[in-house]
Amino acid sequence: MGVPAEARVHILIRCPQCGGTIDFLEEARVIHCRFCGTDLLVAGREGVLRYVISPLVGEERRARLLAVEHLLKSGKHSPRTGEAFLFYAPFWRMQGTVYRWVFGLKPLKVQVEAGVPPPMERFKVLLVRAMDHTIPGYSGLDLGLGSLGVRPQVLRLRPFSPEHLEKRNSFLPLEFSLEEAQADAEHYADYFFQAEKLIPEVTLQKIVGLRFSVIYFPLWYVDCSHEGGREILLLDAVGRSPVQTIPDGSSLLSKLKGNETRKSFRFSELRFLPFRCPNCGWAFPFQPLSILHFCPTCRHLFREKGGEWAELAYSVIPSPEAPQPTNSLWVPFWRCRTRLESRGKGVENMADLYRLAPPPRVVDGKRESRRPIYFYVPAVKFRNPKTIHSLGSRLTFVQPDLDLGSFEDGSHPLTVGGSLGKRAG
Repeated sequence: MGVPAEARVHILIRCPQCGGTIDFLEEARVIHCRFCGTDLLVAGREGVLRYVISPLVGEERRARLLAVEHLLKSGKHSPRTGEAFLFYAPFWRMQGTVYRWVFGLKPLKVQVEAGVPPPMERFKVLLVRAMDHTIPGYSGLDLGLGSLGVRPQVLRLRPFSPEHLEKRNSFLPLEFSLEEAQADAEHYADYFFQAEKLIPEVTLQKIVGLRFSVIYFPLWYVDCSHEGGREILLLDAVGRSPVQTIPDGSSLLSKLKGNETRKSFRFSELRFLPFRCPNCGWAFPFQPLSILHFCPTCRHLFREKGGEWAELAYSVIPSPEAPQPTNSLWVPFWRCRTRLESRGKGVENMADLYRLAPPPRVVDGKRESRRPIYFYVPAVKFRNPKTIHSLGSRLTFVQPDLDLGSFEDGSHPLTVGGSLGKRAG
């Protein structure tokens, strides 16, 4: 279980222990400082985080030179620059994995005569797409950027800090609400499937692991004049190129200096916890993508919740071999007790479920009526999300009788951690 293919966004921080730079993947839950050797748990991800992309053009003189260079290339004569300053524009970033079950028709791959539609065949298919998209978080301005494109994937993000708060008037207000961003996420989830050559009759869709953050992107405002008149040039402070020309900058200046459009919003902040078992004090195994942390010394299981360590109860399915092999690798699954509903009727137990979806075997209805329904979902991510569905659906369909137990006293079990949270499952 490696780093998912879409996880290429890097975050840059200062180590809270020694002040050294730590560059880590956004997906990482545990990080290591190569300067002081400290392992830290990344906490505080429950809400909406804010990040800032640092400008590559940080000097005003350089921005003015770029503006003059652009005007000369555009055929403007005697270009001059007036007011110039750096500001940041907010963008909502929406991330998640879109699962879509499609039942319907698709064309057969056969040769047909020109003008004759191909024959169709019935199908059912699970489509999976990773969604990582940005939209402007400001309103009433055309800054020339409909989205940030791949910039978050190729540039380092820095968490929003008190230093940035001191420069509040350099940041455009976030005017697009979280609720509006959530509605847009549903729209973009549909957009990712538009290229499929399918004729759906029934579609079931869900965005799993949907999360939002705000990224502030740097732009230069340069007031320019030339023989042909005056214009405001907006420069990409990372790409060193103009993104928009506007005749008047009063609306932008008003938003930066005014407070009437700055809505109150409670953001989360990244925090860092010592990566040691809160029960016995020993270091956890270093599993950077895991959200579940098992201590092999005291055999307690923990996860981060609300910026603190929280213990989780768990059970163990004993190995069929006795004595238990010392090299066993334990893989976590979420087991969720479930109540279903079909056509207004409750499906409370396995007997109800088997009447709805009969298995290819004889079942004891009286016995099954005493068994609750459990869904089983792997707590680990795989490169192919369909593997999670396959493992979970097979185990859920079997509904095994499990003799749950615990690890033996004195044992030091080896586990793979868990990178898929209960809500994502």
